[in-house]
Amino acid sequence: ETSQEAIRPMTPLFSVIMPVCNAAPFLHRSIDSILGQSFRNFELILVDDGSTDSSASVCKEYLAKDSRVRFISQPNSGASVARNAGMEHASAPWITFCDADDFVYPDWLETFHSRIDAGFDLICQGIRTDNPTDYNDTSRERCYDFEGDNADFLDSLFIHSLMGYVVLKAFRARLIKEHNIRFIPSVRLQEDNLFVYQYLSFCNKAVSVSSIGYYYFVPDWVGKYALPAHESISRYEMGINILSSPRFAHQPQVLKKEIALLARCCLVDFCSNGQRSSFHKLRSIHCHDFSATEMFFLSRLLLVLDFTEWFSSRFIKLVHGLRRHS
Repeated sequence: ETSQEAIRPMTPLFSVIMPVCNAAPFLHRSIDSILGQSFRNFELILVDDGSTDSSASVCKEYLAKDSRVRFISQPNSGASVARNAGMEHASAPWITFCDADDFVYPDWLETFHSRIDAGFDLICQGIRTDNPTDYNDTSRERCYDFEGDNADFLDSLFIHSLMGYVVLKAFRARLIKEHNIRFIPSVRLQEDNLFVYQYLSFCNKAVSVSSIGYYYFVPDWVGKYALPAHESISRYEMGINILSSPRFAHQPQVLKKEIALLARCCLVDFCSNGQRSSFHKLRSIHCHDFSATEMFFLSRLLLVLDFTEWFSSRFIKLVHGLRRHS
């Protein structure tokens, strides 16, 4: 005879949040991969973000047949708002994410579970992709072993090209709620990075394990991230502001990368569009941290400027202005 205790639903240890928007062709694959996890003590929160296809019906189909599934519907507001809504409804002590067009391997949650009692505030694992995600690295698999304080861990993520990717990370719900850490809806470029920056600033210790649990289908980067210059500039300014926080154990090296990327955006905006505000931002960066600007010029200048722009009056004025302030 089965006791009531045996059939009572377990309190979930993980809340898996999946934003869904017109993903009907992929939903069965992604949801089945989560419900088929070897570690079963979790809830799956499906957030329909105003889908116009049959995505909501597919979600409700799983809601009816598995008690671990929860369903939220909202007007189309973007993945960041959908993830934030999922976090508001999460009931587990750990939170992670999955994208509706990807899938996970059977031990994805078990890998997280194996590290939750070791005092870490963030747990990261590896990724396999259908195509390379970096022009300089043709590898389709990335994973590594590491543990350290929040600044060292942040730099390790950068070194191994796993900086954003919240789908590879498990976060303590307590820290998210205590510090009101959220995805920023206005940000369309690397919003995952800003979330991870915010979260890690409140962490003491984090760990990465060399196990691959997630399969990622690489999107069209150019089509997805072809943003106006002012949006990119705003995004990098946000990153710099977060990374400058005294809450980090020491200044993370990735801060210089953000400064260099901001410098690149400002340079292109000034030389291509004549935006004086971008010129002043670039001059300010140059005065504040010359090494970051110098690194940028040496490594990126030829890649972002058309050859004819080298001889433009704007570029000559820019170089002259920077030299006067070095």
